[in-house]
Amino acid sequence: ADAIALAHDTCRPAVVVSSIILLVSGALLIFSGDNLGRVLYQVQPAKMSAAEGLCDGREAVPFTPIAFGRPGATCEELFRPIEIPGAASFLATRHFSGPFSALPGVNDVTRDWQAAGLNYNNYDSMLPPIQTTFWSFRLMIGLGVFAAVLALWSLWATRDGRITDCRWLSLFAKITLPMAFLASLLGWVFTEVGRQPWIVY
Repeated sequence: ADAIALAHDTCRPAVVVSSIILLVSGALLIFSGDNLGRVLYQVQPAKMSAAEGLCDGREAVPFTPIAFGRPGATCEELFRPIEIPGAASFLATRHFSGPFSALPGVNDVTRDWQAAGLNYNNYDSMLPPIQTTFWSFRLMIGLGVFAAVLALWSLWATRDGRITDCRWLSLFAKITLPMAFLASLLGWVFTEVGRQPWIVY
């Protein structure tokens, strides 16, 4: 009885408050990250083109949740089992299709560097590694989504004054402990690896 009282009076409120904080902070991160992503297409297009695995610029660019290829594969060599039509364009421009939905690809970026008079003997070596940039971006976001889903699950399991002994919820809560650090680390990998060439950016 004492353990149940402790769980109800102390542990449950802690779970509820921390879940709400996680959801609110997650919503703020989505808002700021969404705005920053659109800015990055203007100031660091090589990073965002690599993050989308986009070779040549075009309109109505799909969002690719997962893509596979050998180590060092170019964007042309990636296998994309799933694509969401127009979603990458919408995230970057707020247009699913049409001329305002166009995004640059890594090949367009190298042509822009050449047109700007940036002389270099191998433009490909100046581009961010496609798969590192692509996956660090998605894993960073994926960990945040996992934490948000866990917070919603926690709020559902503790609704109306309930306490829960769900082992899966407890297990996933423990797994989530290092995820904030991992997501932060992946964010820095995306930020710095995608910043190539550093001498320009």
